[in-house]
Formats: sequence, structure tokens, C-alpha cells
Amino acid sequence: MIRNVYLIGHSCGAHILSHVFLCLPTPLPNTFISSHDPSTPLRVRLLEVLRKTRAAAFLDGIYDLDALIDEYPTYSFFVEAAFGKDKSRWAEACVLYEDEGKVRHLVPAVLDAARHARIVVAHATEDELLTPVQGRLWVDHLCRVGLEQNVVNDVETLVGTHDGCLHHVGLGELLYKLMTAA
Repeated sequence: MIRNVYLIGHSCGAHILSHVFLCLPTPLPNTFISSHDPSTPLRVRLLEVLRKTRAAAFLDGIYDLDALIDEYPTYSFFVEAAFGKDKSRWAEACVLYEDEGKVRHLVPAVLDAARHARIVVAHATEDELLTPVQGRLWVDHLCRVGLEQNVVNDVETLVGTHDGCLHHVGLGELLYKLMTAA
């Protein structure tokens, strides 16, 4: 029986983890979660996992596509390749665009399940692909939906470039602190 779960996502994995962590619907049917109905089998299973989640680490993730393109206009090529040119599809693909009131009222079981989990949003010190803006946006969102007591924004422990940080001892230190504090 699984007792303790630690969720970790890097880059696009952190983006995907943001959907899983808040159990929110995604724009594509039959992927992740496609409705707010709390009784769907996938949502029920995710809530079971979330109740056992002791900590979650979001590393160098992208959480707001509009803010990303505002900061890096040349990144539109990969955003459009993934989500199309219709910006309404971009909004559907990002947890940050979910209304905080909807999150608080439609998925209270998610927030209750997540309240005991420690959350670290980290950014690599030498990330050449992203600035800390995306992480700050995600931290702000988590605070607005009621998880402010759980969230730590760490911009010092991950050392190296966007992918290079995965090979540095700082990642081990971050995960060790996360797991022993949870």
C-alpha cells in the first residue's frame, strides 16, 4: 500500500503536474481530467493520490502562456505548435487561467486533500530559457486559491541551466529538504 507520495515535475512536467495537482480539467477530452465532476473515476483516483501526497516540487515550469509570450515573443513557435494559434486554447491549457473562486468552490476536496502537502516552486539560478516570472505566477496562484501556508518559492537551491540543474547536487538538496520537512 502506498502511504507517502512525492510529486516532482520539471519544465513541461511541472506544467502537467500543475493540472494533476489541482485536479483541474484540461481542454482536450480524454486527457488528464476533462470535467469538474468530482465523481469521475480519474478525479477520484487523483484525490486518493493527493491525500497521500506529502510534497510537490515544481521545477522551472511554464504556467502562463500569455506571460511567456509577452516575455519571450520568439517562443510563440512552440506554443503554437502545441496549442495552435487560437489564444483561447492557450488559456484552456493553463491552470492559472482558472478562476480562483471556481477552484475554491468546485474542487474543495482537492484543496482539503492538498492542505497537508508542502509545495516548492523552484527556479534554476542560471536558467537560460526562463526567468523566475513563471514560478512567481504559479506561487501567487497557489496562494490565491488557499495554499499560501504550503508554498515556498526557491530561486537559490537549483544551480545551473534549465536542464543542467537536474545534474547538480542542488536538486538533491532541494528534494532532501522537501522530503524531510514534509
